Amino acid sequence: MSRIINGEQVNNDEAKFTVQVFIDIGEEIDSCGGILISSRAVLTATHCVYNYDTNTTYNRILILYGTRIYFESNYSANRVVNVEVCPENIRVKGRFTYNDIAVLTLKNPIQPNNDIQYAVLHPNNIIGRYDVIAYGWGLTHINGPYSERLLKVRLKTINNYECYKHFFEPFENPDSTILDLKIICAKAVNRSTTFGDSGGPLTLMNGNLIGIISCGKRKYDNDKPIYFTRIYSYLNFIRTAMQRAETFVP
Repeated sequence: MSRIINGEQVNNDEAKFTVQVFIDIGEEIDSCGGILISSRAVLTATHCVYNYDTNTTYNRILILYGTRIYFESNYSANRVVNVEVCPENIRVKGRFTYNDIAVLTLKNPIQPNNDIQYAVLHPNNIIGRYDVIAYGWGLTHINGPYSERLLKVRLKTINNYECYKHFFEPFENPDSTILDLKIICAKAVNRSTTFGDSGGPLTLMNGNLIGIISCGKRKYDNDKPIYFTRIYSYLNFIRTAMQRAETFVP
């Protein structure tokens, strides 16, 4: 699970769609980021909510929202009643997952207010170099404490060939065509996401959602990029799952 390193605190009017996802995995509680996209639907990473040993989704998941403070005592909470993962989800090796996207259905609807809003899904594909922002609760510096406040880190997208050279060589026979279609790669010097912020948002500078944090650096290395699930490639899946979430009856 990725954590933002060397990030800066967000302004009060930024990323109000970012939520905290807490998953009971049995022996402990894991946490991830999430993105509110409608009154009853939250986007996150599949690897946060899926048990690959049993090929089932975890069934005890809680969403915290409307706060910039990590696990704040005065929080609003909502239980997840259904998890829908991409039907093509494939675990490849280690922590890398093709189609690392899931839609969580909330028990109760969340209405927008001064502290919460729905993310805008960017309607177009992102090709080339763009300035982007990733959000999450993470490390204030290497080997330091986790931040209690929501952080952001500014990155720049890179082409997937450069990403492949740095990140995917250790994997056997990765499908470069799938990588080109399904992921966005980005990096910046001295700033990153690492384990813990998985499932959180990647946005353009205008706030539109273009990616989901899938995997950060395994160790702190300025030369290695970060990869994100590319929202554009899953718009049909997201919209269909979102419609089902809005009418889901527990």
